[in-house]
Formats: sequence, C-alpha cells, structure tokens
Amino acid sequence: MNGSKTTTRWLNRIFLGPSEIRLFLTVFLVLVFFVSIGPGRTQGARVMAHAHALLYEGRNTIDTYHWNTIDKAYFNGHYYTSAGPGMGYLAVAPLMVWDVLFRCVPSRLNDRLNAKMKAQLESRCAPLIEAGYLSFDPAKNKVNLFEFHASIWVFELFVSLFTAASAVICFRMLQLFGVVPSLAFNSSIILCFGTILFFYSRLAYSVAPSAFLLLLAFYFVVHVTLNPGSSRADAARLGLAGAALGVAVATEYIQIIGAALMFLFAWRRLGSRRVTILAYKHLIPLFDAKLSPGVMGLSYPAPDRLLALTFGIRRGLFIYDPVLLFTLFLVARNLMRSREYIAESLLVVGISVGYVLFQAACASAWETWGIGPRYAAVVVPFLMFGALFIRGKIELQLFYGLAMLSLLVNWLTVQHDIEAMHSSFPLRDAMRAFFDSGPSSNLLEETCSLLRLNSGFARWAIGLAAYAILFGGIFLIWAKTKTETTSKPESRKNG
Repeated sequence: MNGSKTTTRWLNRIFLGPSEIRLFLTVFLVLVFFVSIGPGRTQGARVMAHAHALLYEGRNTIDTYHWNTIDKAYFNGHYYTSAGPGMGYLAVAPLMVWDVLFRCVPSRLNDRLNAKMKAQLESRCAPLIEAGYLSFDPAKNKVNLFEFHASIWVFELFVSLFTAASAVICFRMLQLFGVVPSLAFNSSIILCFGTILFFYSRLAYSVAPSAFLLLLAFYFVVHVTLNPGSSRADAARLGLAGAALGVAVATEYIQIIGAALMFLFAWRRLGSRRVTILAYKHLIPLFDAKLSPGVMGLSYPAPDRLLALTFGIRRGLFIYDPVLLFTLFLVARNLMRSREYIAESLLVVGISVGYVLFQAACASAWETWGIGPRYAAVVVPFLMFGALFIRGKIELQLFYGLAMLSLLVNWLTVQHDIEAMHSSFPLRDAMRAFFDSGPSSNLLEETCSLLRLNSGFARWAIGLAAYAILFGGIFLIWAKTKTETTSKPESRKNG
C-alpha cells in the first residue's frame, strides 16, 4: 500500500495529470516495440565505445573500443569519437544499468551469445572489415561483443524515453499557449508517430535527445514569459533552459544553430538581464572541442539539395511529413497577418530554415544514413507549434487528414528499416516489403530470422500476433489511467 502511494506521489511530481502519464507510456511502449536491434549500427557503436571508455577507464579516448566503430578520429596518438561527446556522457547511465544486468548472464550462455554475435557482425560488416575500419578478431578487439552490442540496445530504449518526454512537453506547451487539450494531445501523438522523429527515436542517434533538449529549453522560456512565477522559480527555469541548450550542443555541435536562435528569442522576450542566466548555464555542459577533431565541409546551400531535402522522393521532409508543410504554412500566415506570437513564429521559421540550409550546405551531411533530412529532424517539434493557429473546422479537418497520411508514411518507414541511402524510392520499397512480409518491426524481423521463419505467411501471422499484443498493452495503459483528457490547467498570460 505504501509502495503504491509512493509511486503515485512520484508520478504526480513529474506529470501534471493522467493524460500526460497515458501519453508518455503509450509513446514509450510503441517505440520499444519498434526499437532497432540489428548489430553493427555505426552511431550506436560510436556512442557506446565512448560510454565504455568513460565508465570503465575514466577517459574520453576510445583506444580499447575503437575496433567496434567507424565513426572515429585519430588525434595525438589516440582514438576519439568523431562527433560531439554529449551522447557518450548520456549513455553512461543506461550502461551502468546494463552492467548490473549483464552480471546475471550465465558464463556459458554469454560465450554462446558472444560467438553468435561475432559471426553475425563478421557477416554483415565484411566490407568494413576488409577496408580495415572494423575488426572482431579477439587478437585485436578485446571487447565482449555480446555485452558491447547489447548495451547499444539498452541505450536505444533510453533514447526512446527522450521522445516520450518530448510528447509530454509538446502537450503541456501547446496548452500553455491556449490550444484546447484534445488538439494538444493529438498533436503530441502526431509529433511522435507522424513525423521522421518516429524513425530516429528507435535508434542510438542524437536526433531524439537533441530535439527534446531544444524543445525543453523553448518550453521553459515560454513558461517564464506566459506564466511567470516567483523570481527564484523563474531563474531556476531559465537555468535549466540554458543547461539543456548546452547539453544539446555538446550532443551534436550543429545544435548551435538552435541554441543561438533560442538566445535571440529569449532576449526578445525576457530582456538582456534575465537572458544572462540562460547564457551562463549554457556554457557549463560544453566540453573540449578536441574530443571531436573531425570537421564537416561546408559550402553554399545548393538549390538542388534544398529541393531534395524538402520535396525530394528520397529525403524530402514534406514527402515524409506532409502535415508539417501545413503547420509551417499556418505559422507563416500568422507572421504575415497577425501580431500575435511574432517572436515564437520567427523562432519556428528561423529554426526550420536554418537546419535545412545547413544540411543543404554540408557535403558530408547531405548523404547520410536515415530517413528524410536527418540533421534537420530537430525542427519537427517546433513545427507542431502551427497547431496554435488552426482556424475553423475546414483547417482542423485538413490538419487531421494530412496527419493521417503522415502517420501512415512514417509507420511504413519503421517496418523494415528501409532508408534513403540504399533506395531510390524508399516509400515504394517500404510498401513492397509490407505487402510481402506483413506488419513488422526490426525486432520481429530479427526474431523471424533467428527462428528461420522466412515464408510470407509465417511473417504475416507473427506480425499480426505481435501487433495484437502491442494494442493490448496500449489498451491496458489507457484503462489503468482515468478517462480524464486534460492535464492540470496552467494560467496563461499573454506577453
């Protein structure tokens, strides 16, 4: 009984009502179902190589673990990860959890799993092994391969928590702006499952954590603006906003675009004196730039790349997320016709344009693994701000119609890990894979492969059964929470 009361008290401190709990658990459960567990993921291996070095050796160099990743840089006699160090630091906590769990794995089972993992990695990564980037030879690579790659799966579950938290922050912030609870709730669901954020939230990529941190900073600044509290409470919120921006930049250096625009927004809304708190806290989490000596080559944003990143059939943001084109239109219309929330609208447009221009100007970011414009994926939560400017029944119906299309498209992208680098028309290939093998996920694909169930009928049957279990879990979440559809109201004061 006391345990139940303690849990309730703990949940009430984090969430503002049953709707937020329901939203968080639903998003997390779905992302767990679609988590990508295939070994050899470049980003995940790079992140966990750094996390292992931090936890077990107390250093940033990954000399012991560099044979497991191609995302590395050799500098002053040591190997480093060739990206911002923030993800490695974030991965330490889930790695500690996995370390405890791994100690419970029997030795004989561990040996079998390690041997199987080695064989699978050598089969899938043969070209990279031949090129000298990777090696799973015990004479070179001293790492327990099962322990290492299973830690990537644990970290991917941890990454899913960031998107589940983003849904809650989006829901809360839209209500803060005065959006009706039902529309705010549905917009948060669309954010997680109807945009390319869905694809990246199942992987050990920095997209979901970075998007959450930028959105969290935006929420805190907006909260101080629209719903100010005591001086101490507002200072704490601005401090947390600055810390979130600092961690975002350390996680992926290009987030300096969003951080800089957020500072300008806060300066416009709060003035120079209060924004210094944001700036001071922003500097604390930044790490030494020598940890990532690799530099992306920047040129000018080529028009053909801009068109491909927005409307191209391989990487077009608005091809995968047509609902975002409508919300961007709503924000732009508000800028032209109204004087309401001008600073917020300018921030949304600035972030959207800034990240797309960056990816169009960066040769090494142009052709990257993934769905849509990966480096511009962090703009997705900000574009949901357009829901605030929906006017009338026709616009609401258009929003939901495009949202349904976006949900379908992004659901297809997570079935079989179809992605743009290896496909001229990813959505066509995703539809073919669906009709051939039925509803699936990376976890189901790996399971069928392990059990040697390769017939279309068997995969359809397993997929339908797994989806039934997923929907049963969602039903339990909704049944166990109250039927209330709003969170605790926050007073709104227009700035």
